[in-house]
Amino acid sequence: MLGNTRKFAVLGVLLSAVMILGACAPAAAPAPTSAPPPTEAPTSAPPPTEAPTAMPAATPPTTGGQGPTVSMAHNDQLGDILTDSRGMTLYTFKNDQPDTSNCSSTCAQNWPPLTVASMDTTPTADSGITAKLGVISRQDGTYQVTANNMPLYYYKNDAAAGDTKGQGVGNLWYVVSPAGEMMTGSASGQQ
Repeated sequence: MLGNTRKFAVLGVLLSAVMILGACAPAAAPAPTSAPPPTEAPTSAPPPTEAPTAMPAATPPTTGGQGPTVSMAHNDQLGDILTDSRGMTLYTFKNDQPDTSNCSSTCAQNWPPLTVASMDTTPTADSGITAKLGVISRQDGTYQVTANNMPLYYYKNDAAAGDTKGQGVGNLWYVVSPAGEMMTGSASGQQ
């Protein structure tokens, strides 16, 4: 009888060991279920909530990859002058210093600077333009294009390519020649 007790004791120990090992063993991974069917991608973008608006002349876009940064156009009264790639006239300000814009705040709202995306941008020019183009950092953190180290601006009242309404305003604002020189002549009928 003592032999049977030992057998049952050994069997009990083995059974306990199997139960303990079973509890410690990692659970079997559940069988994979089928993935839900993919949703269909929309075939077209949803319509915009608002129609895009045209950018006013007072806030011209930063120049990008749409042609040269600075172009040249012919004006019947002034001759060849600097413009942007859209033909909008560019001006210099007599109160600026080389590589320094003195036009900010309200002034910059009336005379928006010609800007590029970063200080590392290399402005490009149409053939025939001999002015040395560069970029300066403005107080507002934007980057303005210069011609012969003088900052270039638009005039908010120039509504169309070829307008030169800013010429001579306040005896401070003038168009720029392809050589980068301030042109102090007058454009008749423009003011």
